[in-house]
Amino acid sequence: MLKVAASPRTGKDQKIFVVLLSLYLLLLAFFILLNSISRFEEGKTRAALTSVTTTFATKKSGTVDPRSSGTIESEFLTPSEFLKTLASLVTTSVPAAEVETITPDRLIQISLPVESLFVEGEPRFLPEAAPILQGVVDLLARHPPGLRFEAEVVLGAAPIAPRDPDQGETLEIARAGGSARELARLGLPGSRVAVGVDQGDPDRIRFLFYVRSENKPTVDLHQIAR
Repeated sequence: MLKVAASPRTGKDQKIFVVLLSLYLLLLAFFILLNSISRFEEGKTRAALTSVTTTFATKKSGTVDPRSSGTIESEFLTPSEFLKTLASLVTTSVPAAEVETITPDRLIQISLPVESLFVEGEPRFLPEAAPILQGVVDLLARHPPGLRFEAEVVLGAAPIAPRDPDQGETLEIARAGGSARELARLGLPGSRVAVGVDQGDPDRIRFLFYVRSENKPTVDLHQIAR
């Protein structure tokens, strides 16, 4: 029987084939691994992006115009809103304040201790008075077309007796002038406020707030501060 001996080259080719096949399988496994890692990272990225998008989308959808929600009042106030807001502003800051409705939706009087606004024995305002005065000025500016919101500030004083003019102004007059100047500094037009002194309790200061028609004549009483 004739036998054919295996060619040395044939055996070598088989070894090369096995090595190449192993290398191919190794590379295939490597690319499968890379693909798996890539998909995993892509999944994490998508999850992160989804989370961020959801978060900001929720905030955006939850954003509401403050004016439409009522958290910030409209630019103008009705007479009733104006007077009620003023009363709330002062009584919240000064619990000892007394509010009297003289004419519904037209006129209220708020009386409070002078010591709640002024430094004792001086014409200077206390730091705590600043937000009250600024709030008053802001509210007076929010009148609707056709109406004016106005204020009178009256400091009580004992009956005035004849005295030497050289003694200078009284504490009440000094406080009245200081009040007019401070309200003007905060932006309140002189035509919207009158400040003065009247016979009464020197330990009280009265604020009268009016709702008036725009076409009524006005007098600028800031002259008292000059």
